[in-house]
Amino acid sequence: MYLSQREAIILDQLLYSHTEIPLSSFQSLLQVSRRTVYREITNLEASLKTLNVEIVNERNKGYKLVGHAETLNMLREENTARNQYVFSKDERQDGIITTLLVNEGPVTAEVLSQQFAVSLNTIYQDIDAIEERLGANQVNRLPAQGFTLDVDEINNRNIVATTIYNNLSPADSATYLSDLSEIGASIDKPFFLTFISDTSLKAVVESFRQSDLDAGKKMNDNQIRPVLIQLAYALDRMQAGFSISDIVSIETNVPSDIIHLAYQITGHLADQLKINIPINERNLLVNQLEGINFKNKESIFNVNFDTQLSYKVQRFIRLVSEKTSNDFRQDKRLYKGLISHIRATLKRIENDPITSFKDTSLEPVVDQYKDLYVKVEESFKAVFSTDISHEEAAYILMHFAASYEAGPSLNYQPRLLVIVSNYGGAGKIIKERLEKQFQAIFQVDITQLSEIDQLDVGSYSMILSTGPLKNFPVEYQLISPVLADKDIDLLKDFIETYKLGHKNPLTNHFGDDNYKLTFEEMRDSILIADDLLKQFEVKDINSKEHVEATVEAVIQSLKPLAVSDDALVSQAIIKRYKTTPIGIPMTNMSLFHSVHEDVKTPVFKVYNLSSPFYVEGMDRQMILLKRILLLLAPAPLDANVKTVLGWISQSIIENNINTDLYNTGNEETLRNLLSRLFVEAIQESGKGDD
Repeated sequence: MYLSQREAIILDQLLYSHTEIPLSSFQSLLQVSRRTVYREITNLEASLKTLNVEIVNERNKGYKLVGHAETLNMLREENTARNQYVFSKDERQDGIITTLLVNEGPVTAEVLSQQFAVSLNTIYQDIDAIEERLGANQVNRLPAQGFTLDVDEINNRNIVATTIYNNLSPADSATYLSDLSEIGASIDKPFFLTFISDTSLKAVVESFRQSDLDAGKKMNDNQIRPVLIQLAYALDRMQAGFSISDIVSIETNVPSDIIHLAYQITGHLADQLKINIPINERNLLVNQLEGINFKNKESIFNVNFDTQLSYKVQRFIRLVSEKTSNDFRQDKRLYKGLISHIRATLKRIENDPITSFKDTSLEPVVDQYKDLYVKVEESFKAVFSTDISHEEAAYILMHFAASYEAGPSLNYQPRLLVIVSNYGGAGKIIKERLEKQFQAIFQVDITQLSEIDQLDVGSYSMILSTGPLKNFPVEYQLISPVLADKDIDLLKDFIETYKLGHKNPLTNHFGDDNYKLTFEEMRDSILIADDLLKQFEVKDINSKEHVEATVEAVIQSLKPLAVSDDALVSQAIIKRYKTTPIGIPMTNMSLFHSVHEDVKTPVFKVYNLSSPFYVEGMDRQMILLKRILLLLAPAPLDANVKTVLGWISQSIIENNINTDLYNTGNEETLRNLLSRLFVEAIQESGKGDD
């Protein structure tokens, strides 16, 4: 049975009172209106009904509990166990802040003293400490009434959601959220989740499950939990009559699919709860979802591709490589993971620069890679000109740590399952270390805590978990999030005692259909690359009066073989040039590109200008443009064309050598560079991407 803070206090009074309790007593104790007391009693009645316990209101006397003696004794035992929880000072102060923010009116020191089982003097000391944290002007001390916190609605939600999340362990919250369909079956609702109603939590979880998140968009557990909590608390606030006073606008350059996803989720919620969700609330969710690291494939031809961010991420990787003397630029997966993660990080900082989520599970990673952490943090600040929290820096560190530990990717036996709270971080490090330490021994599967029910756990020879698993049906071993030496020894002992007869047969993950598809994709990529090489050229052209006219002349020269309507293609390229910096920093070249229905075939050509122009670079500094790199593709964009042209665009700023060659190389030099690039990329693609 899950109870809110007020319900727990009401039940506590009813369980130990030998006489009826009048409504006015609850009002005085809770410092709320009669209407609020009625609502809390009604909610408590619904919870007790499953136990055949009633709250009876005796006329002119008050309320009392009626039920079997055994049931009432059981409730008293549960209540005692609940009240025996000992809060740390930080937990207690976080709990007080949250209590003050979720309540409609002042809360007395007496109520807080009873709720957290400490003296009145301790509560007053906590209030003093909270004033230092939030500012004295935000804490109101009302004589004979209690305390309130003076913050606007959006800050109220941010502080409450952040505080709740920071005080929840991943295992507790994941277990509870996944078990919401069985409300009433357990009494161990995490304390900080009691500030949010189960109705709202369940509605949000269900709405996310019904949305398009499973249709291509993926985000890890540590990212989805804050959004679930924020949205569920927002529903409670809306239904209690609180609204956002300021107009909330959708941030610029938010992809349309994010907007669709947010509106889809809020639409589900409105239908489920039979409420109206204002446009402000829907737009707020859009901006929150934009701060999530969705694992989308990056391409220069995406409408929302950010050339400035792409350049900065490449520069960031280069700077970390220089500081550590480890060339992280060789890991193609590192760039893909970082550009999505850093975009989300910067968006979170922009939307809410004050509050930050805590994640203590990251500390073992930071401890193991202390020097790398320092270099990552320094490099990030140097490139992006902003400070980030310790947790954000640690999450980014995980990408570099996984790259550092990278080894060969093979299928192993016996089968080994590793359960983690965040596959994007610890999971990658663990898998890379396992494959490096135990080549050709284990077949490794990594899964998130929330996805356990989708697996046949009985089919694994050994199961490891980075956190405790409640009511897990088979034996498992606890390990460190970074796979410490003692965990390696554990696996070595397991290998020594493993019986050959218990090994799982190797499974064929590369069936005929998949092989045929992979072969066809590879064949098409080779043909596209070959065609690009055949038509590639470095050409000298006469500059016109300005950049726009020069681009028009270049595109006109491609008609009729490569483009049909040169005016429309030029217009599309110029529009992007005017809105997005495309100059390559510290060079004399810019990459002009477009996907257009009037482009007939993929094009990559280089043009040397007779007279230079000043244009804005990706780093917002001016460069002297002497060379145009032109990259065109037909619309709709074929997946294989997108891949091949993506190899070219990424290689331009991949390292200093490539950049210098594109900047000054002649036709023969660049043709050789492209040939080598295509061969390496096709060979790498044939190996697969774990």
